[in-house]
Amino acid sequence: MSSNIEIRKSQPGDTAEIERLYIDAFPDDDLLPLVKELLYLGQDAISLVGVLDSAIVGHACFTICRIEESSHEVALLGPLVVAPALHGQGEAR
Repeated sequence: MSSNIEIRKSQPGDTAEIERLYIDAFPDDDLLPLVKELLYLGQDAISLVGVLDSAIVGHACFTICRIEESSHEVALLGPLVVAPALHGQGEAR
């Protein structure tokens, strides 16, 4: 696994690269409508990208949700994508 991956908040200019990641990693699933909706949620979502050699190689989105009949909030993870070229580089435990 590369230790040179930078994690940062996504920016509006990242959208095309993020969308391409989902198409490459999930060619049989149409996740783009969900991803686009989450990217435009603003403060109700936290969108992070992984950058390696100035290319976006990963994306994770955390959506802030409120628990019904409670004042608690939680963050749900999803969707999550990693560039196919980087799959299988973690250590098996």
